[in-house]
Amino acid sequence: MVMPEPEFSRRIRRKKISMVFQGSMSSFTPVYTIGYQLAETLRLHGYEGDPESRMVELMKMVRLDPSCFESTHMSSREDRSRGHS
Repeated sequence: MVMPEPEFSRRIRRKKISMVFQGSMSSFTPVYTIGYQLAETLRLHGYEGDPESRMVELMKMVRLDPSCFESTHMSSREDRSRGHS
């Protein structure tokens, strides 16, 4: 099946093929909050439910504190340098 790159990227690459970065330092941009970036990911993948409740559910599954939604990548780095996890 041959399709233009933008369509391939939208239909196949972003839904069927992906890379999961393990470190938050390489996964999040410092410009937006973590909550914004997670909600955007859900929206781009067609999630139609309440994004905040789904994000809380996902965070609990991986044992992360949902209070980090309002943090940015940079504040996470600053917390780490101060000895916070």
